[in-house]
Amino acid sequence: MGRIGLLFCFSFLAAQGPWYETDIPTAFAKARRAKKPLWIMVSATWCSPCKLVEQKVLTSKSFQEAVRKAFIPLKVYANSGAKSTPGADSLAQARGVEAFPTFLYLEPSGEEFYRQLGIPEIAQPGEEALVKAFLENLEQAQKSRIEIRALHQRFDKGERNPEFLRTYLQRVVEIHLLNRVDTVLYAYTQAAGSIKKGWVEVSNGLTLLGDLARLHPRYRTYVLGIADSLRPFLDSQAYKRLYLPLLAEEFERQLMHKTSLAQALEEGERFIKAQAKGFPFVEEIVLSSLCDWGSKQAKADELDLWAQVAVQYVAFLWRTIASEEKAQRQRLSFVLNNLAWTFYEKLDNPFYLWVAVIWARQALTYAPEDWYIWDTLGALYYKLRRKAEAVEALSRAIELAQKGNLEEVEYAETKKLLNQAQNLPD
Repeated sequence: MGRIGLLFCFSFLAAQGPWYETDIPTAFAKARRAKKPLWIMVSATWCSPCKLVEQKVLTSKSFQEAVRKAFIPLKVYANSGAKSTPGADSLAQARGVEAFPTFLYLEPSGEEFYRQLGIPEIAQPGEEALVKAFLENLEQAQKSRIEIRALHQRFDKGERNPEFLRTYLQRVVEIHLLNRVDTVLYAYTQAAGSIKKGWVEVSNGLTLLGDLARLHPRYRTYVLGIADSLRPFLDSQAYKRLYLPLLAEEFERQLMHKTSLAQALEEGERFIKAQAKGFPFVEEIVLSSLCDWGSKQAKADELDLWAQVAVQYVAFLWRTIASEEKAQRQRLSFVLNNLAWTFYEKLDNPFYLWVAVIWARQALTYAPEDWYIWDTLGALYYKLRRKAEAVEALSRAIELAQKGNLEEVEYAETKKLLNQAQNLPD
């Protein structure tokens, strides 16, 4: 209720086919002996897309044959506690695996030449189309292996054309080839001659910088370090698009070991003071991160303080967001609804519940057909014991959910709450 469920990671299939290895050292030894690359599925025991692949793709005879013909197949579970495959957590960490499933394609030496994140998009639903998409990824991986080898050879022979180096850098970043990135990045910055020529005057320069920064903390440090040099050449929105997520990640790292909201707030003040000169949007980053941190970790006696931070964050957004832009309206409706729902879940103070009502109603002005916002509004009215308003909002939520052909299970809790609201005294 009250939120959109995002389908990224899900469940565990116990049955394992005998056609792939499950022991990491054995698979690498086989690859070296056979001089064949490895296909590695990095899964997790709690991952639903992984389960889908296991049920629909790994059982396909055509897929099994295609993998075994060109690769040594290995399937491991990582980030799964006691059920992790021995060595898989270290493998995932070393390879920068952060989502499941991730499919790694490695040389027998361990050098990566391709990776596939998650399940590929398919135009038509169905098992056959899904298997076909995975087979196409196998073909793309083999093409990538040839291409990256050619790029390695050109670089090792001394080619230093800036356009070639940028293409090469993009590829080694895409496949997380850390042992090459340092050398290629240095060569590219030398060949480009200036920050402006290297990152601003090329079509994919800023995108590449963002990808580079997300690859490893040392590259994030590099990208943050050239901010002053980049700023004169970028408009404010391009500058913010590049640096806001990087700074947010940097601040969230600072919050990792904080044990109280008071400590988190102190860290926020310090971070704003340190970064405000170079990044005028740092207050937004800090307030957003503190809201998220507090919603998960604030203790019972800190909830009132957390609510004040949330109110301050929303006030900041209303001052700074150009709400006439569609993307901004969508973003603001999402933020307002999530915070309103969290207030419903965590707070009992009527003042804050009415604040959340205002947020939910404002979110509806941006997205009036989103059933889950009506759901949030109805839940808040129910908690405030406002029978007529709760019944009206929850009924509207159910109507829109049915209109959108949602499965009944997705709004079952809404129907249950509607019944409870109808039993409130008039």
